[in-house]
Amino acid sequence: MLTLGTDSTGSEGGRIMKSFNLLVLGVVAAAIASLLSASAARADPIRGDCLSVIRGANARSYDNKEHRLWYRRFWTGQCSGLPIWRCLSGDPKWNTEITGLLRRAPAGRKKELLASLCRLGQTIGYEWAKDNAIRCIHTRDAKKWGAMLRRRGDVFARVARIRRLANGRLGCR
Repeated sequence: MLTLGTDSTGSEGGRIMKSFNLLVLGVVAAAIASLLSASAARADPIRGDCLSVIRGANARSYDNKEHRLWYRRFWTGQCSGLPIWRCLSGDPKWNTEITGLLRRAPAGRKKELLASLCRLGQTIGYEWAKDNAIRCIHTRDAKKWGAMLRRRGDVFARVARIRRLANGRLGCR
């Protein structure tokens, strides 16, 4: 324990020092917790290997705070900060979808597929995360396209098709 001063006699001075020590420990613990939560808040929700291909979530501009939180939900599956009656944590999440698709890719083309999936996730996720009243890509689209991606066969052709479908949805307003 951090000891700034002690008095083993149990005197009033000893009790004051003990209270002071606890106060100092509390302040230090609060400062550490604050630093850790600030660091976690800055951590980008987009998987690290995508950040060399696309702009990180923290470098984007958003319509509002909720748009940012839904974009994080798209990539991570986490609903922190979103209304519990509107958001279900867990799958699907784009970071995990990428991992599964990369496992099935030919070894020599994994990097190419990663770049395509990162770009596709950025396009779909950013639009999907917008307010329901203005977005052009909806949950039903994302679910349908996710199922298409997981089918057997040429994943590159499916990614290209979904990219065309997603781009066709943009500008629906």
